[in-house]
Formats: sequence, structure tokens, C-alpha cells
Amino acid sequence: MIKNSSNQWRWNLQVFLRLIQRDMIVIRPMMRSRMINIIWWTVLCVYVFEYVGLGPVAGCGLFIAASECASKGFMRAFPNAGRIITDLHGGPRFLLYYLSLPIPQQLVFVAVAVSTSLELMAINIFVLPIAKLILWNSFHLSLLGMVKAGAVFLCAHLFYGSCVLFFASLSNSLEEHVSLFSRLIHPLFWAGGYLFTWHRLYQASPVCAYIDLLNPLVYAFEGMRSAIFNNPESLPVWLCCLMLLMFTVLVGTIGTRRMMKKIDCL
Repeated sequence: MIKNSSNQWRWNLQVFLRLIQRDMIVIRPMMRSRMINIIWWTVLCVYVFEYVGLGPVAGCGLFIAASECASKGFMRAFPNAGRIITDLHGGPRFLLYYLSLPIPQQLVFVAVAVSTSLELMAINIFVLPIAKLILWNSFHLSLLGMVKAGAVFLCAHLFYGSCVLFFASLSNSLEEHVSLFSRLIHPLFWAGGYLFTWHRLYQASPVCAYIDLLNPLVYAFEGMRSAIFNNPESLPVWLCCLMLLMFTVLVGTIGTRRMMKKIDCL
């Protein structure tokens, strides 16, 4: 019995890794185009906010660079969820094939989330290096906590991978999925602190600030800015990492269960 259980565990792990490998091979031809898009958008945003500004406000390039590094994966998770919806409704139906494999069906959804996280990290890892080239002396590497920034980056993108399952489970068509962008994605993004800190929100309205702690993007933004600026007013990095991991488990579990029910796996 122990030997059989060990063999099954190794088999499940092998298939799980092969599913991730397959996804990485499929997206490889698209990676160059997506990296160019990310680099171009980062250059534009950082340059405008640092050297041009909005009205009289300039010199905010590093602030925006931190926000971009923390949030780009979240925005990219939305079209990735659209790919799953398309796959289930007239597409090649790779997901249904995966679910027919002799492994626990939950592992298939975990593989989708992990593959998405790896894809998003591979693209967005260039944001800070590009920001350094644009800002140069305005971006002091001595202030950057590499381990902390890396931890926030990893935890945030694990969360974004789990979001793909959750987003895909909420829509039954691409039209519904597009509506979700305005109803859920945009509000979470702008309320999460792309252009402001949680401390600034607390000064304006403590009630709104505490409610906003239910928004997982707050921890992505605050954690990345805390790692880059070493600002004592930011939320602690390790608290942000812990909360992002908690949201990853919560959202991933809900998304997996909803997807299994949606595809009638139960």
C-alpha cells in the first residue's frame, strides 16, 4: 500500500510538471511580443511621470515603476482567463483533455495557476531593470531590498495565477467576461493604490482605508513600494507577503471549486 501510494504520488507529480512544461512551450512564441509590449509601456509610464508629470506634479517615476511591477500581472491575468473561457466554449478544449488524465482533477487547475504565474513573472521581471535605465540616478539601488522585492513579486504573481481560475469561473461567455473588467478588475486595481499609498488613504478616510485592506492589490502595491523605498509608512513587506499568500489560497480554492462545478467535474 505504501509503495503504491508512493508510485501514485510520483506519477501525479510527473504529469503535473509535464502540464506546466506544455503550457510554457505553447506560450513561448508569444513571449517576445509580450515582453516588447511590457518594456514599451514601462518606458512610457515611467518617463511621463518622472520627467513630464501630470500638471505640476513630476518626479513620481519610481513610485509608478513600483506600482507597475506589482500590478502588471493582475491586468494580464484577465485576458489569460479569457483564453480558458474560449477554450471551454468552442476552442481546442485543452482543459477538458487535461481533466481526463489519470491524476486528481484539482492538480490540473493548480497546474494552470502555476503556469500562469510563471508566464506573468517571466514577462514582468523586466519592469524594474527598465525603470532603472530610465530613472538612473533617481533610482538608488542601495534602497532596494532585493530579497524583499523578490518575495513580494513572487507572492503577488502566485496570487495572479490563482485569479485566472477565479475570473474564468465567473463568466459563461466572452461578453460576460468583458463586463467583468469594468465591474471587478478596474475597481480593484484603482482602489488598490496604484496612484496612492494606503497611509495617504488612511489620512483621508480611516474607514475607507480599513475597508480597502480587503483588497489584495493593496498588499501587492504596498509591499513592492516598501521593498523599493524602505518607507516606514508603508505596510510591512512580510505582512504583505503573508496576506498575498492567504488570498492566493482563498481565491485559488474558490476558483478551483467553481471551475470543477462549472465543468461538471464533481
